[in-house]
Amino acid sequence: MKKTYIISFLLFLALGCFAYFGSYVFIQEKTKEDVTQQNEDILEADANTTNYTSDQTVYILEKYNAVTYELTEEKLTMPAEYVGLTRAELMEKVKAYEKNPNSEDMDLGFTGFSLVYFSENKVVLRKTYNKGFYDWEYVAKIDDQGKIVICVAESGEIYTDTDIYYHKLPEDIQEQIQNGKYMNGLREVYDFLENYSS
Repeated sequence: MKKTYIISFLLFLALGCFAYFGSYVFIQEKTKEDVTQQNEDILEADANTTNYTSDQTVYILEKYNAVTYELTEEKLTMPAEYVGLTRAELMEKVKAYEKNPNSEDMDLGFTGFSLVYFSENKVVLRKTYNKGFYDWEYVAKIDDQGKIVICVAESGEIYTDTDIYYHKLPEDIQEQIQNGKYMNGLREVYDFLENYSS
C-alpha cells in the first residue's frame, strides 16, 4: 500500500513538472513571436517613412584633424542647400563637395567629408583635415627589422635608430605609429624614447 502511494506521488510530481515546463516553453515561444511581430511592424513602418531635413533640423559640423586626432564640433544653422533632403540626397551633396571643396578648406588641409548621423531632428557631418602634416618635425616609423626609427617628418631621413620593437609597444601607440606618430621638437622625441626604451 505504501508503495502505491509513493508511485502515485512520484507520477503526480512528474506530471506537475511536465505541465509546468510545457507551459514555460509555450510562454517563451509566444513571447518570441510577439517580439518578432513588433520588430517587423517597426521595420515596416520605418521602410514606409522617408525622413527629410528641415530648417529646424539640428546641424552639427565636426572637424577632425587626422594628424593630432583632435575632433571639434560646432552647432550651426542648417544650410539652405541641405533643407528638404533625404539621407541619400544629402550623401550626394557631401560626395560632390568632397570632390570640389572650397579654397578655405583646401588651405586647412581638407582630405574628406562624410555623413556621420542622419535623422529629421539632427544631422552630423564631418570634415577631415591633415592640417599641420609638415608642421611636425619628427615622425616614428617601423624599419625592416620591426624596430622604431625616428625620421625627419619633411624629408623622411632617419634622425635616429632605436632598440624599441614595434610589437612590444602598447596597442594604442602601435596604432598611432601605423597612422603616423608625429612629434614636435626633440623634447617629444626624447620623452617617447625614454618612455618606451627597454
